[in-house]
Amino acid sequence: MVGSAAVVFYCGAVISMTGGLVMTVLAFAFVMLAIAMTMPLAHNYAASDRRLGELDHALIDETFSNALWGVLWALIVSVFLVVYQSFDSSVLGPVASALAVAGLVHLLIVFSMCLKRVHRIYQRVVAKA
Repeated sequence: MVGSAAVVFYCGAVISMTGGLVMTVLAFAFVMLAIAMTMPLAHNYAASDRRLGELDHALIDETFSNALWGVLWALIVSVFLVVYQSFDSSVLGPVASALAVAGLVHLLIVFSMCLKRVHRIYQRVVAKA
């Protein structure tokens, strides 16, 4: 995350069109919101199933909190990109672009972690069913 931001900063790259980027970030937010909305159902299912252990409950709770963090972070990044677009990019320059790239990389890491945990929950529930 820091490495990608450092590369953007030292190369002097500037994000020119943020409209499509904001739409992509919000699409990630909606997917993570859908994951977050299904986790209480999975938690209720796990509570009623005696075969699932405490680790399964903890995994569901961690996935729920990670998905909510991803939604919050996506909203923060999208607001930052909208504010970044409203100012002159020559004034902000590579510093703001580096911050945007670091935020986007963090969002992708959180998104992939949520997908990995959902897959692991599915494996545990199907394996014990």
